Amino acid sequence: MASQVAHCQASRLDQLKEGLDLLFWATKHAQPSGVMGEQIDPSTGAPLSVSPLFWSHAEFVTAVCKYLNRYNEISSFVAIKGRDADVPKTM
Repeated sequence: MASQVAHCQASRLDQLKEGLDLLFWATKHAQPSGVMGEQIDPSTGAPLSVSPLFWSHAEFVTAVCKYLNRYNEISSFVAIKGRDADVPKTM
């Protein structure tokens, strides 16, 4: 997941929706305690591997940080340059 969000080259806030959807998907498939497994059964959504798996949590935190950083970069750029400004893919 983090790699998908990390490679996001969004230049507009609406282009970040897919990354946000992935983050919400991950939280939806966490156990009620917040524990995340490494693999999820595609039919039932039940964890298929050991839980908690710290790698899953670390990747989730990394993905959230990268999403928020890009969101803030785009928001700041638009606030300074105007809504129709071209935001660089990487800043």
